Amino acid sequence: IILTKKSLMKHWPNLIQKFLKYVLIGCINASLCFLVMAAFAWVGFGYLIYTASGYFIAMIASFFMNRHFTFAVKENMLYRISLFFFINMTNLLCVEVIEYILIDKFLCPQTMAVLIGMMWYTVSGFFMNNYWVY
Repeated sequence: IILTKKSLMKHWPNLIQKFLKYVLIGCINASLCFLVMAAFAWVGFGYLIYTASGYFIAMIASFFMNRHFTFAVKENMLYRISLFFFINMTNLLCVEVIEYILIDKFLCPQTMAVLIGMMWYTVSGFFMNNYWVY
């Protein structure tokens, strides 16, 4: 998909509506992710393990909720889920690198670094999933 100013302006209202649904589902997923991360942190796992675990579980829920509520697609499921997991696992790797740099190199508090990573994941994930998966 080629984005031009004209095509962006034409599709802007639909894009905003999709983004709001994506964010709402993201709030549900963030809650699920935080619960898993908190449980794993409480048990004693490090931030790289608890982050990956929380994101992976939330990723599964995200695919099915976004497929149904946000993007309303049903065809080419194997292709879509494969691409979704490739994009989101790559995005998770970016989050892990962001967290590592912020926490271990810049000595940023873990909570702040995790939230920054989540913001990156949400915005970049929406655009990649909107244009390539759904």
